[in-house]
Amino acid sequence: FVILAFAGEVLAFYVFYVLIEFLLSGEFNKKLGGVKDRTMMKKLKNHIIVCGGGRVGRNVCMKLKEGKEGIVVIDKSESRVESLKRDGFHAILGDANDERVLKQAGVEHAHSLAAVIGDDGDNLLTILTAKELNADLSIAARANDENIVSKLKHAGAEVVILPEVVGGLKLADALMGAIDH
Repeated sequence: FVILAFAGEVLAFYVFYVLIEFLLSGEFNKKLGGVKDRTMMKKLKNHIIVCGGGRVGRNVCMKLKEGKEGIVVIDKSESRVESLKRDGFHAILGDANDERVLKQAGVEHAHSLAAVIGDDGDNLLTILTAKELNADLSIAARANDENIVSKLKHAGAEVVILPEVVGGLKLADALMGAIDH
């Protein structure tokens, strides 16, 4: 009986310790924040989904933040998602070409989508999946290879940008004095 009573006390202390550690470590706040984010995203209508929170995606978000539309960002990197959340964006950790993740981002009620993942194949699959879920979705995409532009447009992207080409043209404009420094 004494051994069972001691084991019970140890177990109760351990459960209490784990609960306190969970609350103090911020995990509770993360879990609670995730529920709050999902609730907010369910209410969004006519918002913009940005698939990819890297260098290009972050700049897209910062520019879109100037407008009044809601923005939801999807990225595979937990650190980028946390950084985007700290900057005030709704961000989802996941793969943008996964139907469940796109539905969680509210693709059925979204106004438009930016496919700015660093991989052209991922952008293509994301566009196809998003168009399947919302045929009226307006889509802009990033491409790394000029040969995939026609495929991205055929999949449903209305605008396709090659960042290296645009950057090169802007640099040439700056060198020729066509851009105010």
